[in-house]
Amino acid sequence: MITKDLNEITREDVVNLCQETPLSRAICASFVAQSSDDRFPLLHFNAQFYVVMHDYLDKLAVRRIQRGKDKAGMPKVTMHEISQEPAHRNQFEQITNWINSASIEEQRDVFCIGETGVGKTNFAMNILNELIKRGFKVHYYDYCLLIYSLRCLLGTEGYNQKLDEFSKHKAVLLDDFLFRPVLPGEVEILKDIIDRCHSNGCSIIITTQVAEKDWKAHLGSGLAVDACIDRLCNGPFIVKFAGKSYRSREAEHMDINNQQEEA
Repeated sequence: MITKDLNEITREDVVNLCQETPLSRAICASFVAQSSDDRFPLLHFNAQFYVVMHDYLDKLAVRRIQRGKDKAGMPKVTMHEISQEPAHRNQFEQITNWINSASIEEQRDVFCIGETGVGKTNFAMNILNELIKRGFKVHYYDYCLLIYSLRCLLGTEGYNQKLDEFSKHKAVLLDDFLFRPVLPGEVEILKDIIDRCHSNGCSIIITTQVAEKDWKAHLGSGLAVDACIDRLCNGPFIVKFAGKSYRSREAEHMDINNQQEEA
C-alpha cells in the first residue's frame, strides 16, 4: 500500500524501492543510467518505462552472449577408462548422476565412446531413465534409421514436423552415430538436428565407436561439417569406455562352463 504523497516521490525513493529483488535492482540500474540524461525526465511515463526496459533487455542480451562465450571456452570433460564391470560399479553410478545433474543445469552434450559391447548404450539409457525420473521428456533414436527417415522427408512438411520432435525433449539419444558411411545430405540433416536441439535446451547424447577426433574425417569436408563439429564439441562430457565386450566375456564364460561340464 502506498502511504506517501505521489507528488513527493523522488528519484531516491524509486531507487530504494527497487532494491528488493535481483530483477528490480537490474531494472533500477537501467533507470539510474537513463535518468542521468537531461531529456529523460521530460518524457511521459510510457516513454520512460519503454526506454528503461529497452536498456535492461539490451544489457540482459549482452550478458547472455557473454555466458555463451564463457561456455564455449569450457574444457572438455573426459572420464578415462570406465567400465560396467562390478569393480567399477560405484564409479559408473557416480559419473551417471554427475552427468545427469550437469546436463540439466548446463545443457551439455554427452559422448559415449568405445568398442562394441562395452556398455555405451546401457550407460546412455541410464542417463535417460534418470531424467525421466526427474520429470523430463527424453527420446531414443537409432541414428541410422533417424537419418534415413529424415532423408525420405526432405522437401516436405513432414521434415519440419519430425524436427519439431526435438524441441519437446530435455535430452535425445542418438545411438550408433557414424556406424556406417555417411549418406548424401546427411551432414546438413545432422546440422538441422543439432540446431533444433540446442535452440530448445535439449542435450544430445551420442554413442559411437568412432573417437571424437576422427568425426570430421568420417563426415567429410565443408562448411556444414565444420558447423556440426563446432556445435557438438562445445564443452561436452566425453565418456570413454574400456574393457572387453560383455558379449565376448559371456562367450568365454560359457566356454569355461562347457569345459567344466565335459571334464
